Amino acid sequence: MNQNKLRHFLKEEFSQAQMRRPGYSLRSFAMRLGVSPSVVSEIFSGKRKVSIKMAQKLLNKLNLAPDEMQKVTSVAGTEYAELKVDHFNMVAEWHHMAILSLLETKGFQNRPNWIANRLGISTQKVEQAMERLFKLEMIKLENGKLVRLEINYKSPDEVSSVAIRKWHRDHLEKAILSLEKDDLVTRDFIGMTIPIHHNDIALIKKRVRSFLEKLSGELDQGLKDEVYQLNFQLLPLSKNKL
Repeated sequence: MNQNKLRHFLKEEFSQAQMRRPGYSLRSFAMRLGVSPSVVSEIFSGKRKVSIKMAQKLLNKLNLAPDEMQKVTSVAGTEYAELKVDHFNMVAEWHHMAILSLLETKGFQNRPNWIANRLGISTQKVEQAMERLFKLEMIKLENGKLVRLEINYKSPDEVSSVAIRKWHRDHLEKAILSLEKDDLVTRDFIGMTIPIHHNDIALIKKRVRSFLEKLSGELDQGLKDEVYQLNFQLLPLSKNKL
């Protein structure tokens, strides 16, 4: 979902309400939306990212028609917060992003041993990862509930680093393990070998990123109960011509 579009729409609604009723406050607008003034303030400032589910809840309070709501919550243009290289270095091990995704699953429990059991890692690893996520302000406690501050993250594009290569290597190793032990019903491996022109590489990268953004927006709706990893690899099989 496009966060800028939603932010602009809510600000516009607030501005129009102020024009109709001089003295209309942010607190009044927050009450209308069914959230606290601090939440509205964070949305307006861009400090809080809004999920599709929360956006629909807010827009329902404004009594929008279904077609108007669809325009605002359109999955086209899903936004990602890009992690700086030094920040990515701190959370490069796969379980950091897995913990962030686990927060959104049904029945999540903010207990290190529960998280460790769900991800198959040690409690110590969970505690260390949580400390890093708090330090980087990727999660916070809100009314006793653990929440993530961004909906989607991505590593810097077209940047090669030891941490980024390790992140991909870890997931390739997990893919090999899944290929051997996970049931076909719970996983899917697909690939193809194709001839291309080297100028097509940029187009392939663009199309894959576009697909992932759209899919991410569609999957953002509804309940979640598992954490999955979806990978794409594009690699050369032939050597450069002499």
